[in-house]
Amino acid sequence: MGPGSPSVWHNVTLLTVKPLALMSVFYTIRFFAFTQYRYFFWAAAITLLSIFAKPSYIIIFLPALVVYMLFKKYFDKRQLWFASTIILFSLAALVYQYTHEFGKGKDSSIIFDFLGVWSIYTPSVTVSVLMALGLPFLITLFNYQSVKKNEYIKFSWLLVLFAFILFACFAEGGERYSDGNFSWSWHLSLSFIYLFTIIEFFKQYFLMPAVVRYSLLAIMLYQVYVGWYFLVEMINGVAFNSSYDSFPFFFG
Repeated sequence: MGPGSPSVWHNVTLLTVKPLALMSVFYTIRFFAFTQYRYFFWAAAITLLSIFAKPSYIIIFLPALVVYMLFKKYFDKRQLWFASTIILFSLAALVYQYTHEFGKGKDSSIIFDFLGVWSIYTPSVTVSVLMALGLPFLITLFNYQSVKKNEYIKFSWLLVLFAFILFACFAEGGERYSDGNFSWSWHLSLSFIYLFTIIEFFKQYFLMPAVVRYSLLAIMLYQVYVGWYFLVEMINGVAFNSSYDSFPFFFG
């Protein structure tokens, strides 16, 4: 859990919300690009539906949406109506879920706890974040001119920012403290930033200097190898939440 992963597979509700969240990002960006009512409907409907699969997406989507609209100066009537609809219905659903989930007993609560849970799973949160975001950051950096025109990547970076703040600052009190349930937003945001930056990488592949594209490709392939390494280890009986003290350079 320390670095986080864009490909968490063991949580059913996360797997359920992920395609809804992806479609939400897609239709939201399409709506702001074309302001057509069909995109309004699909973006709003799918975004609101995602709350009932898992609220981890909506709690980073809402602040990302507000900041995105402020930066882009999206203030016309239809855009404001879109944002207002999603925000009001989402807040109502979140309040309902909060009162039913955290009102059951005194041991259920949300607490401010800066890096408390995150530090359980990694000796260095800074290193873990750099490991998690290294590839998408480098792709963004070396393709900055094209990324500036890619609204999906820009919105995904906002999701990453608010997911980081959420996981770094909040936790569940009581017996579920160490479960790290505020980390799910972080995992989700990594899925989006990896997906959209990797797509951009291959779109710009032959436009990058050879040393840059081959270096980024090597990092990408190594991450694929690490994923397969842990998959094989889990098939051999290692728990999905096990940790390793060294990088898996080869099977042994």
